[in-house]
Amino acid sequence: MFLAWQDTLRPWMTATSFASYQQLFESNSILGMLPANWLAESFPSLRLGPTADFNHFWFYSFLAALIGKFSHFIGFNVTAHEAFLVLHFLLINASLMVAYYLYGKRGVVVVILMTLFSPMLWFSDKVHTELFTYCLTLMGVMFVFSKRYLLGAFCIALAATQNPSFALIAFIPFLYRFTLQRHERFTIFEVLLVVGTAFAVLAHPAYYFLRFGVLTPQLLAGGATLGGNLSTFYIWIFDPDLGLLPNWPLGILLVVIAIALRTTSKRSDQCDSDKWYYVFVLFFCAVNFYAHSSTTNLNSGATPGLARYSLWYLPAFFSVVYYVTRNYPVRRALAYPLTALVLIIGFYTVVENNPKRHEQYSRPTWLSNAIQIKLPGLYTPPFEVFVERYSGLGEAINVANRRGVLGPDCHKLAVFAGEGRGAVTFPARCQMDVDKLTALANSLPISAVGYFVNLDDAQYQQVLLAVEPIEYTIGASGSGNFVLSSGWYDLEPSGVWSRGNAAKLSLPCNSAQYYFDRKDVGVVLKLSGFGNQAIKITQNGETLFSGRIEAPAEIPVAVKVDQCDTRALDLVIDIANPASPADSGLSNDSRKLGVAFSGFTLAR
Repeated sequence: MFLAWQDTLRPWMTATSFASYQQLFESNSILGMLPANWLAESFPSLRLGPTADFNHFWFYSFLAALIGKFSHFIGFNVTAHEAFLVLHFLLINASLMVAYYLYGKRGVVVVILMTLFSPMLWFSDKVHTELFTYCLTLMGVMFVFSKRYLLGAFCIALAATQNPSFALIAFIPFLYRFTLQRHERFTIFEVLLVVGTAFAVLAHPAYYFLRFGVLTPQLLAGGATLGGNLSTFYIWIFDPDLGLLPNWPLGILLVVIAIALRTTSKRSDQCDSDKWYYVFVLFFCAVNFYAHSSTTNLNSGATPGLARYSLWYLPAFFSVVYYVTRNYPVRRALAYPLTALVLIIGFYTVVENNPKRHEQYSRPTWLSNAIQIKLPGLYTPPFEVFVERYSGLGEAINVANRRGVLGPDCHKLAVFAGEGRGAVTFPARCQMDVDKLTALANSLPISAVGYFVNLDDAQYQQVLLAVEPIEYTIGASGSGNFVLSSGWYDLEPSGVWSRGNAAKLSLPCNSAQYYFDRKDVGVVLKLSGFGNQAIKITQNGETLFSGRIEAPAEIPVAVKVDQCDTRALDLVIDIANPASPADSGLSNDSRKLGVAFSGFTLAR
């Protein structure tokens, strides 16, 4: 859309703008781009003659195009990506200036804490509307909090150009000006704000209605079912994979501090006593809950991990963070360790949301994984989130035609309905027989499109894997993937790479195994190193192998079966110096690779 404005001064794509896009794609200057022909065919219902539109409105791109035109006028030639980066810089600085104007240095600290020490940092260099939406709604919330209602309505209305549900939210401060402040005379500036707010609110629906006869393109091109997932509205705040708070640890800390300060305070603070502001916040959340529950893609991409929709709720926490900064303890005995804790958590958040990291929404977070392993009865995610995060296939699970996905506790099973489905996917740590598990899933009564069942102990024992003294392969279609416990990247066609400094293998250890009554069993591991790697293979802290590998090698180890004190025999491969191909200048692959594991053989 930036290129459409730049080349044709129109908000829709033409052959000219698609050609410019293809040229940009072929330059390989921006990661993650798709070819023009794929883009042109993505939304067939939004094609009108030789022109094409998209589900996202053009105002965000229009602002970047203005920056590109202005920079060219003054003698600078910025690229499309650079124009968006300048726009992001201006939006963040505008937020900081509004915060300083309204709340002084404390306001600036609040915006820095909420922007730098949150997942929003990841979007700072991405051509994506999330930073645009966040900055405008944050400014809107700050204006509403300070009772400058029309300025707040105008900022939120600008956010509504990209996400029309914000138009309903903008109406609340707009109404406040005509009711709560009805006795105050309107200034010329306020009249302009009223007109500007009206135009901003109407821009999105008017454009698509005049072009396609609908108020928003999602109703034509797909992607939304009004209120379809309203029963799980809480996921955007609390879900350990998707939710804002579990993925914003500083936010949790600040909420706890605010509650502690509030319960121990002996005086009332006018900054948190405006009931009409909190009515606005409740309406802000309710509208967004409904809008987000209408999406057909809960586990959305273009994110550092959490759902991008969760970040829409971040500005609603402004008053909480501001309250903490106003009432921050001044006693050194408390202030110093508390400040250190804020900085430590902030540093962790910056590392986790480093903009250089690739998007990731196909694996569970550590918290989600811990809950599903240790306390699976505590929480069950929405079906879509569970199967995409725990299958290891991400969104590809929807076309893989699998019968089900087993959780990491080895008992919680998500089952797809329908005939003719394939195998059940399960974590390697569960060490189950895929045929037996699939047969069990096929025997379950089909009652819904997707539903959960919990395997009882008898069913669990029934589907455990019994290994044989043969050669096993590792890879996308490998027969021995059941040994991959932790510390491995996604499977590749002919093997798997270790992740970081340690990777774990687990062999089943129960009475069904042919080696169960032996002292040990011989295992030959097929490993190769990324470069010349020093490795050590241990079992319960005892070294079974130590040496260096580079070329593919077969490494024999004697695994002690009599040390089986759980259901598995665990081997740990410690890697001294994992490195990334990107650091070595070999490719853009930023993964820290140590050893490649392609198979193993169990001795008779």
